[in-house]
Amino acid sequence: MHALIGIIFVLILGAFANPFMLYMPSGTEYAALAVLTVVAVLFVGLIFREEARDEREEALRARAARWGYLAGIITLSLGVIVPLLQGRHADQWILAALAVMIIARLASRAVSE
Repeated sequence: MHALIGIIFVLILGAFANPFMLYMPSGTEYAALAVLTVVAVLFVGLIFREEARDEREEALRARAARWGYLAGIITLSLGVIVPLLQGRHADQWILAALAVMIIARLASRAVSE
């Protein structure tokens, strides 16, 4: 179920990467936005609901979380670096997402230690 919801989430995000409006007219965007919201809530709910039954599963979850965090940091950092190298300004939302990821990680570590 997690994988299916995750795949649907990524496919919907991919549909929003339509710069020339070739396959998603503006009316369809609103419907896709509603579906994206529902799928995002489902995905977050599944992530927070899952529980490890033993140490091995806990280690696997921790490894998956680290890889997800690393992939997010790399992707968002490239989202800042590439426009700057092209002489444009970095998107403020990308900067905010990167800052929130780092702050959440530091806060989580501070609380858990």
